[in-house]
Amino acid sequence: MAVIKEVLPQILAGQIEMDADPTPRTLTYALLAEGRLVEAEAAARQKVSDLEKDNAAFGNNFTTVQSKNLVLKSGGAGLHEQNETAVMNCLLNLLAEALIAHGITLARLKRFDAAQARLERAIAVAQEAGVPDKVGLAALTMIEEVDELSRETLLRAYELASSTTPHMVTLEFQWRVIHAAKKVMAMVWGEMNPDRAQEILLAKPPSLTEQVLSYEGKLIKQALMQTNGGIVEAASLLTLTPESLALMLEHRDKGLVASA
Repeated sequence: MAVIKEVLPQILAGQIEMDADPTPRTLTYALLAEGRLVEAEAAARQKVSDLEKDNAAFGNNFTTVQSKNLVLKSGGAGLHEQNETAVMNCLLNLLAEALIAHGITLARLKRFDAAQARLERAIAVAQEAGVPDKVGLAALTMIEEVDELSRETLLRAYELASSTTPHMVTLEFQWRVIHAAKKVMAMVWGEMNPDRAQEILLAKPPSLTEQVLSYEGKLIKQALMQTNGGIVEAASLLTLTPESLALMLEHRDKGLVASA
């Protein structure tokens, strides 16, 4: 089998390079580095097409596989099911890498929907190949490269990326996951002003008087809600006179006064 003789040395040589540099040394990435986006996309698309043909020859029919919900596979087999042979897994591994590269080129060309679809398919193929590091890389790349992801997709992509961190072969991958976490938090909850963050972290604990007033205010608000804002009824629940409650409300915040 000519393909087997070509594929296995390529995998072994590629793994040695990956241990030192997580970015594959391919024509696509070389063109990306030079800013030649259109040529890079064409090269990546051709590589995917060639690998799809090789996979089809071995019975790996994943040309239409999608993973729209970015669901983690679970069970005794982990993230994947074993394919029949190591060669099939190697071919799927290469296809996942090619799909990731193609997704990057599409994202750089601002074709974000197509890029997301490519990277989702890379996740599915990597799961079938049993290569969790590629599952994480595809999910991580989606966060890094694709703009305007939905909140659900963003969170699930991060879940996949972070869950596969133990399988990452370099510290660079793990640092990328940390930076992705910052991006996810900023996109989901918004950026926080550094001064405001420091103010929250260094805030002084409330004094005993402030805690008592806060608790008292909660009781008054609850009583007013239960009595639809009736001062007399609320005062009765609190065992206060209506005059005392009215006086307390005068010195309370606007929220309590509005409840009355």
